[in-house]
Amino acid sequence: MDDREIDELIGGPGMPAEEEPAVSDDGIPVILAGQGASLSYRLLVPLKVDGRWLRRVTMRLPTQGDIDDWGSGEIASPRQLFCRLTDLHPAVVKALHWPDSERLHLMFSEMLPEFMRTP
Repeated sequence: MDDREIDELIGGPGMPAEEEPAVSDDGIPVILAGQGASLSYRLLVPLKVDGRWLRRVTMRLPTQGDIDDWGSGEIASPRQLFCRLTDLHPAVVKALHWPDSERLHLMFSEMLPEFMRTP
């Protein structure tokens, strides 16, 4: 890994400048993540959802909280995790045409920690 890659992971281009840490009224730290932690895919077959065209799906990297929710059963299925990471309603996922669904599910599998992947 070269220095550029490390900088991008720990606060390089596209990451917010360091500021004084913010704390909420209840003492829990306010946490912001960089915007680069996602992959995007342009649909071959766009869908019209609630009157607006869905042409691109963005999937964010899972957080430790997502992994914890998976482990505790709060997220009960791979589909629920997929929907959480893409912000898509399950009905929209069901409406995807196969080439788009296949590519998105491959992205999803590649983004998961190895121990969460189904054999």
